[in-house]
Amino acid sequence: MKSNGSGRSISHIVTHDGAFHLDDVLACFILRVIYPNAKITRTRDPEKIKTGDIVVDVGAEFNEKTLRYDHHQRGFKETYNESNNIILSSAGLVYKYHGLEFIKKLGLDLPIDFNYSMLMEILYDTYFVSVDANDNGVDIADEVKYNERSLDNVIRSFVPCDIPEGTSFERASIMRYQAFESAMEYIGQDLLRHCKNMIFQIIKNSRATQECFNSMKDPSARYLVMEGGKFPVREILYYYNGLLQRNVSIVIYQVSGRNSYTYKIICLPKKGVKYTPEIPLCEEWRGIRDEELQKYPNMMGAMFVHGTGFCGEANNLKTAIYMVERSIEVHLNSKIE
Repeated sequence: MKSNGSGRSISHIVTHDGAFHLDDVLACFILRVIYPNAKITRTRDPEKIKTGDIVVDVGAEFNEKTLRYDHHQRGFKETYNESNNIILSSAGLVYKYHGLEFIKKLGLDLPIDFNYSMLMEILYDTYFVSVDANDNGVDIADEVKYNERSLDNVIRSFVPCDIPEGTSFERASIMRYQAFESAMEYIGQDLLRHCKNMIFQIIKNSRATQECFNSMKDPSARYLVMEGGKFPVREILYYYNGLLQRNVSIVIYQVSGRNSYTYKIICLPKKGVKYTPEIPLCEEWRGIRDEELQKYPNMMGAMFVHGTGFCGEANNLKTAIYMVERSIEVHLNSKIE
């Protein structure tokens, strides 16, 4: 976690003119929160670029000491940390060196022992890495099965496409700047909502989740039991998997019903994958519930297994653990075969 709080007076932010993209819009929003009175100039004029206190996504220079944050130049290889291999865009650069200042400038009432390092890492993994990858032409998968409208698509839709032919350069620049400001407000509100949600999840669930990880009898186990805590957002699970060098792929957690407890099972997708679980529940159980499911060996109390195998439920912990351990066994054996 880095911070570039230099203490210097910042009154002028420079970025490129013309069409804008998600990375420069997002970078400028972060800097606008930190330096609310700073003017933003959009230009490619080398002499005007020199006048910027902070220069973003233009200028062919990266130097965190002089606050130059371009990523287009030959030889640029900066990443967020050693575990990430995605080259940073201007958004990732500004977040890496000013993200902590940005979070603290939001004026949120956070606990004195709040884990800023955890928030910074989760925000990068859940928000900024996709911005960096998109801007640098890194596909989300080798074979994409369908097109999904992304934040980048949304921001591109703000770029004016209807400037009348013959409009003066000055007038067109004003129109693009107004659209840039609108895009910055839109993406900024989205980032703020996401940031506040992650903060809430960390405050609510991170301590209980860490305690469950620490109490694992077998640190190499592929599943985690959370009897006393609610299921956290999976980003917190991924964080502790990395921090504690664990390999948890399935979580069992207790749910309070009207008269008793049940135990839900969630199979986590690999980090960076949205749906497909790394270790699904057994294929033979999928799409079955209650009495039909309980006909299988050792499944007394099993309540259901989703048709895709990503989740299930039992009315007792013993059966839930069996469902998980059996599924892990089948999965690992299939890898050997």
